[in-house]
Amino acid sequence: MLRLGKEQKTLSVVNDQYGSPTYAGHLAQITKQALQVALTSSTFPSGIYHLCNKGTASWYEFAQAICGAARKQGIKLKVQEIVGIPTSAYLTAAKRPANSRLSMHKFEETFGLTMPHWHDGLRECIRLLD
Repeated sequence: MLRLGKEQKTLSVVNDQYGSPTYAGHLAQITKQALQVALTSSTFPSGIYHLCNKGTASWYEFAQAICGAARKQGIKLKVQEIVGIPTSAYLTAAKRPANSRLSMHKFEETFGLTMPHWHDGLRECIRLLD
């Protein structure tokens, strides 16, 4: 998104697909903490767990947040307008789900850990790019 924001004045971004943007740094940190909890537990909590940053956003909202965070960090962007479009206007070979949000309830209950909000992950990621 930053590359496109540096190259184009207008971006068209899907506004009807929702998910939880997840920062890999947070994912690694919380996975390490969960393994530490699991290894000190009397029974290893096996199973399938969803793990992502808190909060949800459409791709459009995420694009706006990326460009806003980049500008606050002093990154120069060419983009002046981000236009929200429906999925039907953005043709791809793969069909994308309208809702790819994940529940972390099982993970939080089992390990007693929570992920930061995706806004925090975005700010940290953009800060590290500079």
